[in-house]
Amino acid sequence: MKKTAAFFDVDHTILAKASGTLYVKYLHQIGLASRWDIAKSLYWLLLYKVNLIDIVRVTNQAMKTVEGWPETRLSGICDQWFEVMVKQWIYPEAVELIRKHEREGQVVSILTAATVYLGRPLSRYLGMENALCTRLELKDGTLTGRIVEPMCYGHGKIFWAKKFCEEKGVDLSKSYFYTDSITDLDLLELVGHPVVVNPDPLLKREALKRAWPIINFKPLIVNRKS
Repeated sequence: MKKTAAFFDVDHTILAKASGTLYVKYLHQIGLASRWDIAKSLYWLLLYKVNLIDIVRVTNQAMKTVEGWPETRLSGICDQWFEVMVKQWIYPEAVELIRKHEREGQVVSILTAATVYLGRPLSRYLGMENALCTRLELKDGTLTGRIVEPMCYGHGKIFWAKKFCEEKGVDLSKSYFYTDSITDLDLLELVGHPVVVNPDPLLKREALKRAWPIINFKPLIVNRKS
């Protein structure tokens, strides 16, 4: 018999904040981004919420800023960013759900459009073995400024989820997927147990129409400014 899995999106599902905005704010703090970069990230986030953004084009554009970097430089910055600014925004309820699926013997994995440079420290912190994320192209340990296609977004998420299921012996049609975003609608339709978490307005409307479970986590407040 095949196994079942539980896949978790990151932004507004595991994290109470948008990771991309947090990242640009951190870059600004360490002198690697301007206020204009922050404004652009907020604008892109708004377009993302209403499903009006070409996220692949925007991501490829953003990755040009790290072209020629050693991967170790980006990895080091992101590990520090995670410690300073990200981990405080992890929903306790999301951690409880992850632990629940682990106790039930399901294969648990992050499934996010964010890059591996968030997925790796986040999965380590949560004690998860698996993280399906957008990967960046490398040549001899150096970032080329391009993403590995397909990006782990929209139909790309389906591609990587199916590949993962084939490798792990998982039945996607009996598995769980937790997400907040209308951009994940196609994958929600494929899994046996779609669960909508802190949904954006478009996804909330779809979830109500389809009688999918909706979970709203308690607002997360932290003492530090982020």
